[in-house]
Amino acid sequence: MAFFTGFGMPIQSQNRSEINRLNRIGKEIDEEVTKVLIDTGYAYYERHKNDTEFEDPDNMRKLKGMFDELNRINAEIKRLQGYRSCPSCNAEVAPDAMFCASCGANVPLAFIGQNPQPSAGAGFCPNCGNALSHGDAFCNNCGTKIG
Repeated sequence: MAFFTGFGMPIQSQNRSEINRLNRIGKEIDEEVTKVLIDTGYAYYERHKNDTEFEDPDNMRKLKGMFDELNRINAEIKRLQGYRSCPSCNAEVAPDAMFCASCGANVPLAFIGQNPQPSAGAGFCPNCGNALSHGDAFCNNCGTKIG
C-alpha cells in the first residue's frame, strides 16, 4: 500500500504533512478574514446605526436591540460590583476608589451601592460628602465635626 520515493518515505506521509501545513495556514487566514469581517461589520454599524433607512433593516434593528440589552446588563453588573458615579462630574468611579480619576473629587467608600440623601434639615459632610442626619454633631463616615 505504501509507495516509496527515493528517500525511503511513503508518498502518503509526505502528502499528509503538506496537507496539515496547508490546513494550518488556511485556518490562520480564515480566522484573520473573520476578524476583518467583524471589524468591518462594527464599523458599518457605528456609521449607520442612526440612519432612518438601512440596507438590511431587520438585522440593524436586531443589532440595536442586542447592543441595548448588552449595555443594560453591563451597567447592572457594574452597579452590583459597587461602581458608582462621581458626585461632581458623573464619571464612573471604581468600587475601591476614594477619589474620582476624572476630576479628583472625593468619593467616599461609604457610598458604594448607595444614593445617600440627607435627612430633612441636614446636609452632607463638608469633608467627605457623607449624608448627615438632622442634629449630627460629627460625620459618621470620617469623624469631621459638623456645625
